[in-house]
Amino acid sequence: MIRGYKFFLFQFFTTGITYYLCFTIVLIIVSWNAKAQTPGYIKNYPPNIYKASPAVYNLVKDDLGLIYFGTNKGVVIYDGVRWEMVNVSNYSDVKCLELGPDGKVYVGANSNFGYIQNDPKKGFQYISLSDSLPPYETNFNDVWQIVFLNDDIYFQTYSGIFKWNEKE
Repeated sequence: MIRGYKFFLFQFFTTGITYYLCFTIVLIIVSWNAKAQTPGYIKNYPPNIYKASPAVYNLVKDDLGLIYFGTNKGVVIYDGVRWEMVNVSNYSDVKCLELGPDGKVYVGANSNFGYIQNDPKKGFQYISLSDSLPPYETNFNDVWQIVFLNDDIYFQTYSGIFKWNEKE
């Protein structure tokens, strides 16, 4: 009789149903712990909300907490409540955004580079630095990187590197 009881317990614990139940219990315990470690709230903003294309190439946050998004239609600025579109002077894709040491947000676009200025009366405006280039130097495609070194600002493109110094 005792031998039959042990055999029954052995047979019970080696069946597929028991393994399934044990696996389910372990999975519940693990998922319970994983749920406690999930991040906070995630919200998706579709393009019809921020009034631009779904392609967002870059983003940067300034010292005031505003977030700037580089899109196919220009720079979209979000203050936590409102969205505002700022077009670059040639209405091209904005592939690069960088926050400068002076607090300005610098913009790299297709054959254009400059910065965003917030005028209390006129609002946000794009100020082009590349508009001061001679016409034969304006066909340089996308600006992919902006680097700050001392007082100089470098705009990197496939065609070359442009150096800007406000004091010179």
